[in-house]
Amino acid sequence: CIAFMVPSKKRESVVLELVRLKGQVIPFRFVQRGLRVQVI
Repeated sequence: CIAFMVPSKKRESVVLELVRLKGQVIPFRFVQRGLRVQVI
């Protein structure tokens, strides 16, 4: 799995090229939540 970060105006052309190269584009979002670790 690879994530590409591109400007929104370039998104369509990047998606089309990935699909042309037999890639599969899946919807996702980056989030800024951090990481929580619980000590057991």
